[in-house]
Amino acid sequence: AVTAFATQVRGLRMMACASQVMAWVAQGKLSSYVSWDLNAWDVAAGMLIVQEAGGCVWDFRSNTAATIETRDMIVTSPVGGEELK
Repeated sequence: AVTAFATQVRGLRMMACASQVMAWVAQGKLSSYVSWDLNAWDVAAGMLIVQEAGGCVWDFRSNTAATIETRDMIVTSPVGGEELK
């Protein structure tokens, strides 16, 4: 899904830090978030917020649940976003 998406867009713009965007996903303001080349300090708080809200954080290279060591991830909201998995 990510490869297909990446080949169809002209570019991506970062709106805020990764944890802030992940919090927006947890709140339902965004349905999903895809990013790569992240570090633990970029995502630690956001991962916790999303998981506590019932959302999911996935490693898009291996399609498994992300860990703090995951550098490339898909974040989905508690409602929807399952099609990206």
